[in-house]
Amino acid sequence: MNIDALKYSKKHKLPFSESPINRLDVLIFTWFTYFDMSSIVAQMPLKLSSLKGTYFEKNIKKLHVTWLPSLSAKLFTNTLHNPRFADAEIVLYETKHDNDAATQFGALAMKVDNTLLVLYEGTDLTAVGWKEDCVLSYSDSIGSYPLAEAFLKKAMALYPDCPVILAGHSKGGNIASYVLSAFEDDSRIKKVYSFEGPGFHNKSVFAAHPEREKKIARYIPQGALVGVMLNTNDKDTVIVRSPSFFVFQHNALRWLADPKTFRFIRAKELSISSKYFDESANQWINELSNEDKERFVSIFFNAIGDRRGNLYDILANIFTIAPTAIGLYQGLSKEDQAFFNSILKKYPKTAWDVAMKRFKRKLKKMKTPEQITQQKTDQ
Repeated sequence: MNIDALKYSKKHKLPFSESPINRLDVLIFTWFTYFDMSSIVAQMPLKLSSLKGTYFEKNIKKLHVTWLPSLSAKLFTNTLHNPRFADAEIVLYETKHDNDAATQFGALAMKVDNTLLVLYEGTDLTAVGWKEDCVLSYSDSIGSYPLAEAFLKKAMALYPDCPVILAGHSKGGNIASYVLSAFEDDSRIKKVYSFEGPGFHNKSVFAAHPEREKKIARYIPQGALVGVMLNTNDKDTVIVRSPSFFVFQHNALRWLADPKTFRFIRAKELSISSKYFDESANQWINELSNEDKERFVSIFFNAIGDRRGNLYDILANIFTIAPTAIGLYQGLSKEDQAFFNSILKKYPKTAWDVAMKRFKRKLKKMKTPEQITQQKTDQ
């Protein structure tokens, strides 16, 4: 029977000396970036086992800063009470939210069996987090990139003799991959894991160091939505089987893995819905100029406001917020309103055009009754 990271965190108890660190370990520790560890920074470095029974463990669900708080809390509890992870050390943590600079950044460094893991947080539920994601579509750089490089330098200086693994989930995977491409000396970086991270606006991000891209292990689920955006390295991507439905496949804790090798179970190909979204969304994005993308993002996030609360709060109070948003929209100039509407209208048209192209391609592959008869005769 296959396992996933959540089951693994509870059942696999061999020490790292007997069972070396693997992709499921890295995924589990990457998920820790979604916890607010500000309250324990002064105690770092500290072993995971030292957190048992503390305020941090008892309130771990409240300290989770994005989706799936209950599942994530269970994962953390599993690792806290699993002897395999007892001596893993949390050594460095940083977080930053800057609405003006459209930056939502989080990073965690852990020392595990003489390996330094530098892990980058994906998008949280704040408006600024989603705004930074949108900036990826038209800019070669986002606010998190220089912060990520600086964090890596700090972590590596703490343990100058340790080999380094970079990893991230969602936007964190994009950040980890970028740092590999831009870092001054990658000799200590042995591997980069990107768990459904999007690609880059700059398609030549590895042009200066093409050999570095071979260090990246990139995984996306069969129903990927985030991981197919702005893709730059499709051919090297592993498509993973997930029992989850639609957008919930972004939850990498449920991706299936082999219980003996701990390798992810490969799916034959992306789902039909993922392929369609890949083609239609990327075509829509590519058809817009960078100036139009930037203007659209600016108008949209001005409409919802620079909110420090999360998007769940925004949706929960939609009846309060909607009139405000409508008022802000009506307050725009006629020119901005027309522009905003024109961009929104382009996606349905693009989606329809892509659907028709896919349908025509499928028709061409279909055989007529005469062709089927002829094929049987030839056989």
